[in-house]
Amino acid sequence: MDKRKAINGDYLIRIKGSQIVDRNLDTIELSTVGSFTSDGDHSRITYEETETTGFPGCTTTIEIDRNHCVSVVRRGPSSSHLVIEKNKRHLCHYETMYGNVMIGVSCSLIENNLKDNGGKLSFAYKLDVNSNHFSANRMDITVKKNGEGRYDN
Repeated sequence: MDKRKAINGDYLIRIKGSQIVDRNLDTIELSTVGSFTSDGDHSRITYEETETTGFPGCTTTIEIDRNHCVSVVRRGPSSSHLVIEKNKRHLCHYETMYGNVMIGVSCSLIENNLKDNGGKLSFAYKLDVNSNHFSANRMDITVKKNGEGRYDN
């Protein structure tokens, strides 16, 4: 029997992402509607990507377990699966329009404040290609039940 408890209703998801490549900072903010589930041991956030994020036609699922391992899975025209675990480096699949790449993912921060009804998740990580630093990244995600007022900053 699956212990996962589905939360009824749609959720508002706000994502603030930043990436530094060659000392150039790029930020993106996305507010969308998606789904959220939690069972105390795992939380799952799912939403559709848009032109704004550069991945139209893709669905992204972010899962975090109680051991604070974050998995980011994107399915669609540009698929990827990143495993983000504090103080560990994982080799992960990343699909681009130019071909498939194996990238290293090293995490320095995971702050999980997700509860049964939503909350916040933040994580920071670095990407490397062939062991050469590529980018420093941060994601701040806020999830709240649709219709429950404004986001907390």
